[in-house]
Amino acid sequence: MKFELKDEKSRKEIGIIIRNKVMANLLKGKIPTFAIVHWTIDGSIDWHYFTPMSLEPVDKDGKRFLSLGDVEFFLALFIKMPNIREVEYDEEKNIIYFNFQDEEEVDLDRFFDVEEEEVDFLD
Repeated sequence: MKFELKDEKSRKEIGIIIRNKVMANLLKGKIPTFAIVHWTIDGSIDWHYFTPMSLEPVDKDGKRFLSLGDVEFFLALFIKMPNIREVEYDEEKNIIYFNFQDEEEVDLDRFFDVEEEEVDFLD
């Protein structure tokens, strides 16, 4: 199911619909995935995925943790973003696709450029 995000009221209504469906799937054991489809100003597309779940064990048995609050937080965060104008929910896979449109070019190479000090990520 695909939704166009227009005003604050429609965003809230759509968020509630998707949240309820995601939670119903979560109760069936389907962990949700957030997929951000990033449409850049030059027309290229980048895909970014994440699952709001701890990869670190939370107990001595090695169990993982997924917070319902995290699911709701990220869902609300993305639905409220003005650059996200469309959201699609794949109920079978429990994936939420957010179409994110750049208003201006984001040069990640320049954004992450560290000229003043070198950073060694292996230390």
